[in-house]
Amino acid sequence: MAARDDRDTRERLLRAGSELFAATGLHGATVRDIAGAAGANVAAANYHFGSKEALYLEVLRTQFAAIRDRLARRVAVPTPAELQRLSRRDLGIFLDVTMADYAEQFFGWQDRLFGLPERDGTRRGGPHALWPGENRPGLWMGLNALLGLRAAKCGVEPLPPVFERCTAQIARETEGEARDLYWSVVADPDVQDDAQRAERILRDAVRLNPFAAEPHVLLAQTCVTQHRWDDALAEASRALELQIQWATPWDKRLSWEAWVAWTRVLLKAARERDWPSDAFGIISLGEVRPGR
Repeated sequence: MAARDDRDTRERLLRAGSELFAATGLHGATVRDIAGAAGANVAAANYHFGSKEALYLEVLRTQFAAIRDRLARRVAVPTPAELQRLSRRDLGIFLDVTMADYAEQFFGWQDRLFGLPERDGTRRGGPHALWPGENRPGLWMGLNALLGLRAAKCGVEPLPPVFERCTAQIARETEGEARDLYWSVVADPDVQDDAQRAERILRDAVRLNPFAAEPHVLLAQTCVTQHRWDDALAEASRALELQIQWATPWDKRLSWEAWVAWTRVLLKAARERDWPSDAFGIISLGEVRPGR
């Protein structure tokens, strides 16, 4: 009896995790939320899975195992009964989870691995692609936008807040051009030393891909160093808004938490209309001062 209860609890946790991860992503869902939705306690969730990340991986394994099983049993022309095994809502939830998975794990190395457009720096894919490569942002947003459109058609609620609540698209070529413009700034100190040139390139990147937060972060810093406080405030606010939507970084050279922390520094500077004039001032930005 106890073993059956354990299995039932585990299944309820998996179902609740699947729905909450699809709705809010890995970072948005907590173990307490999942346990509550499953009618279980946090201790039970930790007992069965050990951590939120382990539960997330098990949700993905379960979803993929179910799909592999259906594909293995498919005939050339699926019967109506087979088509009904996966409801539109379940499909939409699976698409949401897949979007979160791509957003959290994909970066430029996968582009080289699979030999995506030549702009990724290689003409062919394959196991010769050394990990982690340059660690530039990956070309996954276009695919994610399409998955979001499909999830919306499945009637999933709540939809992920990204891509204007899954209503917008971005072409792979446009995404690649925007990524390369951004990378031309972050990878070239000469460009960074020319504030006007850097800003012009970054604004072109934002125009082509308005869904990535990091170009706005760099624009905020470019503006704040020139004491253009209102422009800096607008860019930092937009960056923080996008960061909250994604809860994972596009530029994975730093963690999401690090990007958010730096954006908040820039937002504070823009609001207080104060920015250091030398290197020692920059590295002391986290200093706690009396009365501040």
